[in-house]
Formats: sequence, structure tokens, C-alpha cells
Amino acid sequence: MFADKYKTPIADALLALREKTKHSFHALPVFNGNSIVNSELNEKYKSIYGDRFLGCELTTTGKLFDSFFFSSSVIRESEDMAARLFGADGTLYVTTGTTTSNQIAATALYQHQGPVLIDKSCHQSIHFIFDTLGAPLDYVRSEFHCEKSERSAWNIDSLLQSVASMEQSGRSYEVIVLTAQSYEGVIYNVPKILSLLLKSGIRTRKFLIDEAWGAANYFNPDLKEITAMNIGHLMNEYPDLEVICTQSSHKSLSTLRQASMIHFRGPEALRERLNIAKFRIHSTSPSYPILGSLDMARAQMEGEGEQCVANALQLAEYFKEQLKNNIEWSCYHLCSMPDMGDMNAFVKQDPCKVSIDINGLGMPAAEVQAYLFNEHGVYVNRITKNSILLNFHIGIQPPAVSAILAGLAALQRQQVSQSVQKIISDRFIIPYPPGVPLVVPGEQMTDEIFKKMEEIKKTGIAILTI
Repeated sequence: MFADKYKTPIADALLALREKTKHSFHALPVFNGNSIVNSELNEKYKSIYGDRFLGCELTTTGKLFDSFFFSSSVIRESEDMAARLFGADGTLYVTTGTTTSNQIAATALYQHQGPVLIDKSCHQSIHFIFDTLGAPLDYVRSEFHCEKSERSAWNIDSLLQSVASMEQSGRSYEVIVLTAQSYEGVIYNVPKILSLLLKSGIRTRKFLIDEAWGAANYFNPDLKEITAMNIGHLMNEYPDLEVICTQSSHKSLSTLRQASMIHFRGPEALRERLNIAKFRIHSTSPSYPILGSLDMARAQMEGEGEQCVANALQLAEYFKEQLKNNIEWSCYHLCSMPDMGDMNAFVKQDPCKVSIDINGLGMPAAEVQAYLFNEHGVYVNRITKNSILLNFHIGIQPPAVSAILAGLAALQRQQVSQSVQKIISDRFIIPYPPGVPLVVPGEQMTDEIFKKMEEIKKTGIAILTI
């Protein structure tokens, strides 16, 4: 059973091919570094890619490996294992990014000339492909907003009103496209929303779910039940239902960049349409290193997924506790979800997406971003005018948390020393041992005190904030 969990048919086949293939008269001159042996750039190539990576840049196909588009061997075996893991009827691997996955999914679903309803917050590629397909488009727009974090969500009442109006006109949406999770960490309860739509009496049976950021949610016990493929009960009740979700695997799993998965629930005819769309749209030169990473990431999540996600959650909670309860980070505040009224029953906040209000620093978020990277080697991508967003994915380890905490603390000390504003402590700050307060409530926090706290920490003595 242990071996089955970590079975990697694609990766194993690539390793075997790498050892067996000595010379290739097909393509990829860079295979095994052959084309750069005498190049001045040889060492630079190797410093970036290494010898082993270039050995997996193969073009072998057919019976010697498998067909990427009409798989029947190791690729199909791995895709079927992924489908079982994510609770899907089938899975397709994509090596050219989720933009391609969205194009494949939309093409497979949209067969006629009916209107399409799209969540405006979906990825741009979804908007572009339906526009290219000539679909008449309507949009569901965000109505709830958090000014600081820029978290937003649409209203379930507006969604229901849109589909009801279309039905009353004598038509129905051919496809409805929804976002499962936003970049900022707003997670929609997809099964509950689909159930509500279907029970309202709509005739729509085709749904595309943009689940780019949601792959890891399948391994979180508190979030798995609201993922896009957790709709077995709906498939039983509505056998003509077709639901496709697309995932940017590299955003939350251990894959290479541009690795993507398409999962679907529906009849075998849907698989056929997806295969045809993939053949028409995907590059005919798939990346074998990316393909191998999809296979291995799937195996990792099958064997270790729940523990990986639990570790990430633990680190995120530790970080939030430090920020809330320690005077060293008193300038920062956690941004909570905006109140959404009745919509609260249909959304959750991703506990691994931590939005931080930095307004107390008195400096632009772009400068905070630059400081953290240039001075502490910490990269933060998402910023707003008054906040930064941290994504505690499964690749975040304790040293990374220590680094971001140290960077934020150092930045606060720097700003305090340059500011005429006074920070007054509302707590006791006590090094223990010996248990003598360094700061008492009502005392001003000076740069000297912050430096003293840093020196005490380096000795291993605990600093209690009470």
C-alpha cells in the first residue's frame, strides 16, 4: 500500500528513457547537454539546469513512452490516479499552463451559440477564449469589497437573479463559469452554489470552475468538502451534468511552472470532447520535465498531502499569532474578510492566505515589498496600497517564516526610529528569566528598547508579552 501511494509511472518511464537513450537523431539538441559541450555557456547552462535535468528533455513518444494526446500507457495511468485522488471522473495533464487548460475546457463545453455567464473575477484567459468562440457574454460582478486587502466576492442573490432572468426570457445559459478561489483567498463553496443553481430549476448543465488556486484545498479536511469535484451527490441527481475545473498545479503543488491539471465530472463523451480540444489547442511539443513533475506532485499529495497542508496551516497560524501578540509587530494588523451578509454562508477565507494591513508603518506597500526582498531575500508578490499578501503554500518552511517576521520587525524599528510618532505599549514585556519587566503598560517604545529586545532574543531568553 505504501509503494502504491508513491507510484510514479511517468517519472519512472522518463528515468528509464534517460538511461537508455544515448543519442537522438530527432530533435532537442540540448538533450544531455550535447549541443553545449564545447560552448562558452556550458557552465552557465549547468549552473541553472544541471546535468540531470537536461537528460529528461526528451522527445521520445509512441510505444517507447506514451502518446501525450491519446495516452494509453504511463500518462493515462498517472492521469487516472490523479482523477481518483481529486474525486474526478477523469483528469488531463497540461504542460503549457492553465491558460491552455481554460481554452481546452471552454472549447469542450461550448458546443452551440448560447449565452455564457462568467464570474468577472475569473482569469483573463477564460474571458478571451469565450470571446474568441463568439459566445454572447453576461457577467457576475463583485459586490462585497475589503478596501485594505482588496478581497472581494459576488452576491449569491445576484447570481440567482441573472440565471432566473435568462430562464424567464425563454433561453438558458449554455455554460456558467465560476471562480472557486480568488488570489486573495476567498474560497467559494462550489457544491453548495451548484446545488442551489440546479434546484432553482435552470436548464444549464455545463459548468466551468476556475480552481487555479485551489488544488491544495483537497487535502485540507475543512475545505475539501467545498471543492469543485466534491459533487458526487449532484452527479447522481443530475446525470446529464458536466463540470470541469482547471487547476494551476504550480501555484500550490510541487510541480514545475506551467504545470496544470484539468479535472472533470461527466459522461465519457465529455472526455472525448476534452481530448479533441486538447489535441487542437495544446502544443505538440509537451514538456517532459513538467509532465514528470505533475506525476510526482500527484504522488506526493497522495502520500503526504494532508500532512503538507497541515504543516503550512500551522506555520500560517504561528505567524498570525506572532503578529497579533507581540509588540515587535504592533504596526501591522491582519485584514479580515469583509462582512458579506447572506453570502457568508457560501464563502470561507483561505487560512493560508494572510493579508497584512501595513498602514501603521507610514510607507507605501511597494517600498515594503522592495525592502523585504533587497534586505531580507523575502519575495512578496501581491500588494495593494495599504496591504501585503502572504501565501503560506506547502513550500513555506520555518526559516521562511522567521525571515519574514525578522524583516517586518526590522522595518518597524527603522520606521519608529525615523518617526516623531510615539508608540505606547499597552502590555508588560518581560524577559524570562529573570522575570523583570523591560517595559510596563503606558511606557513609550523607543528604538533602544527594540534593539535591547533583539539582543535578548539572540541569547535564547524568551520575551513574554502579557
